[in-house]
Amino acid sequence: MNNLISSVIDQQYCGTADTLFRGRLWILQDDSCASATEDLLQLSKRTGIATLVGMPSHGIASYIIQPAFIRLLLPNSGIIIKFTPFYTFDENGGPYEFNGTTPDILCSSGDAMMNCLRAIKAQ
Repeated sequence: MNNLISSVIDQQYCGTADTLFRGRLWILQDDSCASATEDLLQLSKRTGIATLVGMPSHGIASYIIQPAFIRLLLPNSGIIIKFTPFYTFDENGGPYEFNGTTPDILCSSGDAMMNCLRAIKAQ
């Protein structure tokens, strides 16, 4: 049954072998990329499905999972602490929240398109 479902899903959503995209994916990024875009960049970087070109992203991922923040009122002091209970980490153990995603081809955002086109042409 699972093979049948998988086969139907593959054909319905992914197409058949003769219609599948076989090219390379390229994503331009800069420091304005954050939130859901950050999640896409992380997925692309970890799986290698695309080449990332540009500047490191802004970060601020993992806010899709609710609650994004937890607020905790400390007793007897009135102090409120706000923190993010969900964190994602890069391959070096640093938080994407602050570090963002470093592209495969690092360059200024103004040069990203030209650098991307050069890299495509070189392949």
